[in-house]
Amino acid sequence: MTHTTDLTTLTADTKQLAERVQAAIPVTSWQQINERTALPPLPELERLLLQAERTLTPCGREAATTVATMLLGCYPSVKAHNPEAYVRGVVSVLQDLPLDIAWQTVDVVTRNVRFLPTRSELHQTAQDLLKPRRAMCDLLRAARREAQRRATQPPKRAPTPVDPQTAAEQFSEIKRIIASVARAMTDDNRS
Repeated sequence: MTHTTDLTTLTADTKQLAERVQAAIPVTSWQQINERTALPPLPELERLLLQAERTLTPCGREAATTVATMLLGCYPSVKAHNPEAYVRGVVSVLQDLPLDIAWQTVDVVTRNVRFLPTRSELHQTAQDLLKPRRAMCDLLRAARREAQRRATQPPKRAPTPVDPQTAAEQFSEIKRIIASVARAMTDDNRS
């Protein structure tokens, strides 16, 4: 049962991280980050990205074997054709997942699949569970790129405001020039 405590802590830490990222970057997709997006300082982005990438750390073969054994135990009346090969195949999928995602994958599959799941079913379930974490990492990477760009490039200058009197004078001058060109073209066409 030590996995339950670790799993709860991992999941809670990941949720807290996601909430901090959401508070720091007020957009939901990396595609929405641009020069107008409010961003935290670059060191804070680096810390958040490092923490987010850690949530994707694979659990490894030993932990995956424990999770795979639990999966097999959830189907007591089903006998795999070759249990050792099945467990090796399941481990090959689970070992590349973070530990809490591996456990969640088994939980989701055992609740929804009546028969011993295939590697493909496990893989697809795991990928669906990983999407939010990958999206969080993509968002932080895009924010870091934008923050780095801002640090190395001067900000774009806003247009210099023109007072209304000057603008009216410039507009009158442009109208006069257009009228003059139009008269000249009309005179050329008559000749």
